[in-house]
Amino acid sequence: MKLIFMRNFILGILIGLGIVCTPVAVVRGLPPTIEQKINTGREAMLRGDYLNAIAQWEKAKNETSRLEAKDLKIEDLESKILIDVFLSLGYQEIGDLVQAQKAITSAIKLSDNQKLNSTLVAKVLNTQGNLELKQNNPQAAALNFRKAKEIYQQERDTEGEVGATVNEAIALQKLGKYRTAKKNLQELETKLNSIPKLLQASVYKILGITYATIGDFPTAIEKLEASIALTQETDIEATAKTGIDLAAVLQFSEPQTATKLLQEVASVSKNRETQAIALLNSIDIDIESQNWERAITTANQSQDLILNLPNNDFAKIDLIKKMAKLESYTSPNFRASRQNKSSRIIASKSISNKRSQPLINNRHKQLLEKIAQSARSKGTARTESYAIGTLAYIEEQQGNLNRAIELNKYALSLTDAIAADDIAYQWEWQLGRIFKTQGKIENAIVSYQKAVNNLGKIREDLVTFNPESQYSFRESVEPVYRQLVELLISQPTQDNLIQARKTVESLQMAEMENYFRQACLQAKPEKIEQFDPKAAIIYPIVTENTLAVLTSIPGQPIKLQIQPITAADLESKIMGLMAQFNPVSSDEERKTQSQEFYNWLIKPTLNDLKAAKIKTLVFVLDSALRNLPVAALYDGEKYLVEDYAIALTPGLQLLPSKAINNKRVEAVVGALSEANQGFSALPAVENEVQDIANNVNSQLLLNQKFTNNRLRKTLKETTSAPILHLATHGQFSSKPEETFILTWNDRIGVNELEELLKVREETPKLIPIELLVLSACQTAEGDTRSALGIAGIALRSGARSTVGTLWPVSDESTSILMNEFYQQIKKTSQNKAQILRQAQLRLIKSKKFNHPFYWAPFVLIGNWT
Repeated sequence: MKLIFMRNFILGILIGLGIVCTPVAVVRGLPPTIEQKINTGREAMLRGDYLNAIAQWEKAKNETSRLEAKDLKIEDLESKILIDVFLSLGYQEIGDLVQAQKAITSAIKLSDNQKLNSTLVAKVLNTQGNLELKQNNPQAAALNFRKAKEIYQQERDTEGEVGATVNEAIALQKLGKYRTAKKNLQELETKLNSIPKLLQASVYKILGITYATIGDFPTAIEKLEASIALTQETDIEATAKTGIDLAAVLQFSEPQTATKLLQEVASVSKNRETQAIALLNSIDIDIESQNWERAITTANQSQDLILNLPNNDFAKIDLIKKMAKLESYTSPNFRASRQNKSSRIIASKSISNKRSQPLINNRHKQLLEKIAQSARSKGTARTESYAIGTLAYIEEQQGNLNRAIELNKYALSLTDAIAADDIAYQWEWQLGRIFKTQGKIENAIVSYQKAVNNLGKIREDLVTFNPESQYSFRESVEPVYRQLVELLISQPTQDNLIQARKTVESLQMAEMENYFRQACLQAKPEKIEQFDPKAAIIYPIVTENTLAVLTSIPGQPIKLQIQPITAADLESKIMGLMAQFNPVSSDEERKTQSQEFYNWLIKPTLNDLKAAKIKTLVFVLDSALRNLPVAALYDGEKYLVEDYAIALTPGLQLLPSKAINNKRVEAVVGALSEANQGFSALPAVENEVQDIANNVNSQLLLNQKFTNNRLRKTLKETTSAPILHLATHGQFSSKPEETFILTWNDRIGVNELEELLKVREETPKLIPIELLVLSACQTAEGDTRSALGIAGIALRSGARSTVGTLWPVSDESTSILMNEFYQQIKKTSQNKAQILRQAQLRLIKSKKFNHPFYWAPFVLIGNWT
């Protein structure tokens, strides 16, 4: 949900424009009425009141339009340009990119004058770059930000340079150039001693937010703490606001610490708006972590403060909606469609029994109506829509469905004129839920599909770091996709099943972008018939009360099987089966449990798979199923991998792949056999890398030679190696900052790996990495969503295919499997999934390592051909 302000999110661009740091009038030589409108608009912009800002600037522009360009004095011309710059920025913030482009085009046209103040030209470039970012053109944006930065450097304008450098870093991040972005930011820090301490604090704050935006959360925390250290003795309000930013970073890894910090901010700040933001964010964290009791306590205690704020209707609406959600989540009848643990329902009942009064009453509904009426009179459609839609949500929860539909449709109509897709998707989702409750399934499907389409339009907003506007993927995004799939499979026509498959792939993409916290993936839909006519795609989909399995076989209708099992029971069964893969566990029990999953996922369509002569099964696994080693599913006589090659993928949205030329296979190999950085030795790794060298030409970096810099240098110099093999410790986690590959002197994170391999994509003389092999990495212990880390590495690395492991395996058995793997690469023309299968079969046929513990965790992710 988009909250009230976007100050922190646009702080860099505002500094670059001189809006933030210029306390005096920004224009000169114009009549006082025009100057007043410009500065009033600037103040409104800083408050987040974009519509009022635009209105003021449009009035100022109209008053200056009587002057022809040829008759303008240079200071008048500069003022006209600045008005266009401000207008473009304002229109960008409300999502009207057409008007934003029109305004900046006017500014660029007027800027064609060599006598202009050069810093004004830099402002134009900054605004143009900001628009290009929103238009998904980061290459052009980075160029304009760089030009602006160079102008500010020439003019010795440190404040402007800060803004331009920050903006350039964000553009570089979108281009995947993380090291360059960080290098530029680090260079900027060396200049901070020349500016006042309070401005240093502001810069550190901006740097912290920027580092969070590019996914470097440890550095973000460091910079935000540096900002606090500079202000905590002299400016408690600046400290409190930065504390909100710091809590927004900490909530991903330390939610309890973040909540404590927000409560402290609320207690020490004297600014009621700052207090409100802190309390609202605290409630969000407690809802996300299901700490219902504290969320309810904070919400009740916040009412007098937030509901009486004089100029912040969004905060009032937001608190009421949170309270309505808490009312729903903690009601005795609540059934948690987004939660896999029955304890949530038990806890909800316990809390609801303690409440003597409902959280929502007529006072709240009347306040929403009053806010909507006031917004209508002011012409602020966004506020009105948000208030009416929230009122509709309350009516839905209270069972007044016809009234809810009426309000919902009106709230939706208001979003059309202002392109408020972030609000529109919520109202479409709401409408879909109501239609479903009424049994109007076709209407519900239409509304849900519109909601999903709108989610696609706001991908950037869903994942962009913004301390005052954090979407909860689990609460506000994921359920929309899952509930749509549930509706589609309840009416299982082929058209609906095709739509269900597309929705599952969209969910997978949204989930990975939420994992990266960046809208960084490009969908490239493929038809399985064109991609691999001998492969079938299996989509197991977890809904609240069922496991639905879609099987897509080339040239055939999609087949649907539904197993009646709750999400909680399914997760319990998966955890139970995973425990059985320990070699000391019962063989019989493991086979019995794995056969149950075989019967659900494979058996219903087995005859169809055989008739189509399918050779490869490609799984798009969902939720906890991602941890399942599907190669070890058992049919009562043999394992699945004994019949089929197996691959995993987030969907048919893959990079194109070239078959490796088996007559000239080369690899870059990085390996650690010695104990290092607290990790144990891997003695068999030396045999593993020697076997690789015996099968393919390889450049080996072993132990002390395996450093980040040496790996980067080798990848640049080894022009014809399509394979990167890393035989080293590593960890896959549901948190990208905890997903890494160990080198001798450091760790390679997800972003750095992407940048390492992207050089080969972008350099014509270098062959891109086709295959990334991670032979000793493991999933994070106790992390049920850790398999996201494997998919994250696979997608973000840019490698066409990735081989990894679901759990730590004996380095001796790994060495044998990898030896067979590379022998197969050298001597056969089979696809990569078949090659991995042959390597796994070698272990199955051995006496020492035939237990699934040794071979089942190896998975191929991505392009299997």
